[in-house]
Amino acid sequence: MNRRTLLAITAAAGAVLAGSPGLAQDEDITLRMSWWGNDARHALYNGLLDLYEEQNPNITVEREFSGWDGYWTKLSTQAAGGNLPDLIVQHLSYINEYADRGALLPLDDMVEAGTLDLGDFSQGALNAGMVDDTLYMVTLGLTPRGLIYNPRLFEEAGVEPPTEDMTWEEFADKAAAINTALGDGVFGATDQGMDGLPFTIFLGQRGKAMYDGEGLGFDEDDLRDYWGLWQGMRDEGALPSADLVSDMASTNDVHADSALAKGNLAMWIAPGNQFPLFQNYAEDELELTTLPRSSEEGAQPFNFAGGAFMSIAQNSEHPEEVARLINWFVNDPEAGRIYAGEHGPPGSRAIGAMLAENLAPADAKLYAFSDRVSDYMRPQAQSIPQSSEIEGAFGRIYDELRFGQITLDEAVERFFEEVEFILG
Repeated sequence: MNRRTLLAITAAAGAVLAGSPGLAQDEDITLRMSWWGNDARHALYNGLLDLYEEQNPNITVEREFSGWDGYWTKLSTQAAGGNLPDLIVQHLSYINEYADRGALLPLDDMVEAGTLDLGDFSQGALNAGMVDDTLYMVTLGLTPRGLIYNPRLFEEAGVEPPTEDMTWEEFADKAAAINTALGDGVFGATDQGMDGLPFTIFLGQRGKAMYDGEGLGFDEDDLRDYWGLWQGMRDEGALPSADLVSDMASTNDVHADSALAKGNLAMWIAPGNQFPLFQNYAEDELELTTLPRSSEEGAQPFNFAGGAFMSIAQNSEHPEEVARLINWFVNDPEAGRIYAGEHGPPGSRAIGAMLAENLAPADAKLYAFSDRVSDYMRPQAQSIPQSSEIEGAFGRIYDELRFGQITLDEAVERFFEEVEFILG
């Protein structure tokens, strides 16, 4: 289903806010909703659900929430017993698993009926919730991946800052030029060759993915090109030493202590929602742009959406009421103001525009960036049961490469040998 179709459907339905107060049936209905998070998020969701119950007196929403780890363990048990909550806050890492086992209700009929109004959503926001062209999830907030950079360092080095048409080769050249011009503990980039995030974008630009449902979705040449990019930067002195890279990787996860916030790193690839956090601790004004693009013929712009989503359980006895609740979450202005982009810029462009009027500058940049890339965002590659072992091998073997313990060809060969063993 594409966005044009959705627009036509929702226009014909004529119900912009199908989940508004008063549209629920008169009978008393109890729904169950689950989500993960910390105490602040629990308070946020509880407040929203209290408001919805106040507006719809016949609806009671029982709440089931926990931290991240316990959440998925409990959901798995509930799914096995056919007792999932009616409304599930979902994550891309698990959508294939639940959709494939028939645990989730396809939402296309709800959209066609006008119960779910997604006519204001970009195609990228819709894509993110689909499995095999069937809609199973509605986004609560999109988190595209981006390149955070420090314009001051580029100006001092006399290097043109990144643009949205910058290639991977130009990215490497800019990093090397900044190192040469500034030196003294300032780096153009750090080694992220072990990071699956930029590799996923790199593959997506080639029309490929980390996994294809049964195994790897890429071949030896793809990995050799990607790891070779970082190896070439390392050989040219465009990256910090391997030991320093390890230190920078750990501190960049602690925003206040990161090289980016301290003004010692010019470029860093990260989830877009990290941008305001880095900016909060940085003295310099930072900017956010797209990851480098492939220079290969036929390459396509690509980004993938993270964030959180809402799904309806197949076992729900009140799917239409659940759909109305989802619709209220994503389309109601009051709910949107309270939710305030908890998981990133919202799928609804109208709600996003409303929130943008009162955003801090860094958040406004994130919203504008998300809107620019939304039409070519795609679902994140779905994991397979062996993904944690495979990704562990990916990072471990790359560590051996960057510390000079093995060659590039040896690293690629070893990775595919280990994957073959892992997959049996």
